Amino acid sequence: MEVAVEAKQNSTTGGTGKLVENLGLQQGDLLTITCDFQDQWNLSQDGGFSTNANGISTHPIAIGTANQTFSAGAMVGSFNNGQSFFSVGLFTQITVTESGDSPELRLYCVDSDKDNNSGFIRVVVKKSN
Repeated sequence: MEVAVEAKQNSTTGGTGKLVENLGLQQGDLLTITCDFQDQWNLSQDGGFSTNANGISTHPIAIGTANQTFSAGAMVGSFNNGQSFFSVGLFTQITVTESGDSPELRLYCVDSDKDNNSGFIRVVVKKSN
């Protein structure tokens, strides 16, 4: 499944995570999440702060209720609606550990101010049991 994660609308600060719909997730599922190296979003109005899904390592930002630190512009995911996050970057594989009826995957752009963001990154999510 492919989705577009928006730098502004899906920002960790002031945005809402991009819901990856119709995955039918269950505890124990393995997710493979990939982003194209050439896709970039911009975190400033002048265009001088562009990055791919790995983010800019020299600009750490603390996000979520646990104040986890990630690189500005990094792609992250959450199974609990942005309370805690895991790193996605250009590629990750993660086992769903959330229990309950169909956990939801949401994807975000790490940033401290969504209002000057623009662009999107395409994400491919594959599920295996």
